[in-house]
Amino acid sequence: VFGIVSTTGCLYAAKPLDYETQKIYEFPVYATDSGGLDSSVIVSVNIEDVNDNRPQFYPQNYSTNINVNIQPGNDVITVQAIDNDSGNFSSIEYSMLGGNDDNLFSIDRYSGKITLINSLPQQEKVYILQVGATDGGGLSSSQPATIFISVTGANSHPPAFTLATYRFSVEENVPVGTLIGRVSATVPSVNNNPDIFYTITSG
Repeated sequence: VFGIVSTTGCLYAAKPLDYETQKIYEFPVYATDSGGLDSSVIVSVNIEDVNDNRPQFYPQNYSTNINVNIQPGNDVITVQAIDNDSGNFSSIEYSMLGGNDDNLFSIDRYSGKITLINSLPQQEKVYILQVGATDGGGLSSSQPATIFISVTGANSHPPAFTLATYRFSVEENVPVGTLIGRVSATVPSVNNNPDIFYTITSG
């Protein structure tokens, strides 16, 4: 990881350093004179963190159902991003990036909690919000979080999958983009046939 100039004793980094991997290095350095006598000393190197990691949402996609009659002031869902840096660099602030054109929702900049702030229109609808995260060093998440908020009527039901579990098999060397299988859900609805959006939250 480190090298030394034999004639001057100057130490230098011989390989890339990463604070998140190792924070302190200790190693011996030997000094030998022309007569063959030597001595040693222990050198300790502390690695200082720099803001080299962007916040990342986990999961990146969120979904929830809310009733059309929900009152303003109620919490809807909470998003979370993580940052692998330390100290102030790891602090995160959240902001709404898109999908909130009707100003129905707000997000707490520190907790990531999304709250309904205005009454919902009396109709079934899916709102798709985009949320960003910025760390204490000013780096923003490269990918926003996407939040699907499905507004259901008083007598509506959430989507129901046609099977309890889906099992698929696939060869390990298939090209990226190969169709693996299909899941299907339906919504029991008397008055309409609302759109259904599918997301993967992990895996």
